[in-house]
Amino acid sequence: MALAEKNGADITTITGLQGKPVGTVTGYIFVNAIRQIPGATLHAYQDAPSAFTDLADGRVDALVIDTLLVIYQAKQDAGSGLTSDYLTPPSAAQLRAHPGYSAFSPYMTGFYVLRQEAGLVSAMDRVIRQMYANGELNRLLTKWGANPDLFLKPSAGMAQQRRAVDRPASWTPPSIP
Repeated sequence: MALAEKNGADITTITGLQGKPVGTVTGYIFVNAIRQIPGATLHAYQDAPSAFTDLADGRVDALVIDTLLVIYQAKQDAGSGLTSDYLTPPSAAQLRAHPGYSAFSPYMTGFYVLRQEAGLVSAMDRVIRQMYANGELNRLLTKWGANPDLFLKPSAGMAQQRRAVDRPASWTPPSIP
């Protein structure tokens, strides 16, 4: 999870968002999570460009939006005072106290495919694993300013979330070394 913020804000924890105006896009999973941050004021926007404008104008201190969009926007606006920081995932104690904080936890991206399209699933799996193995995903993330270690290494428990659900019981998620 990455936050968009002004240079020098250095917000890297959920606690760092307490008491601050925090923005996201209406309908994003972060709305409920922001509402659970003590003292934070939620600013919900119809679209990401409006949110970034308010951040630049100082109406919010941080944005919680799609991580890759945050990183991309910070890179595109280099010199404008906009930057991004990775947010430390919530602890087990924080999740017990604020279940909505789960939106700030590492997550997997998936694709919806009809069950009868097993050939398509196999082809997609093959290409995705090839992109991990040949370094293409690593190169793309690095090109756009993201940290591949945070995106391409599954967190503990991710495999278990998928095994025997939409993957075989022995499934191992792709990962970089």
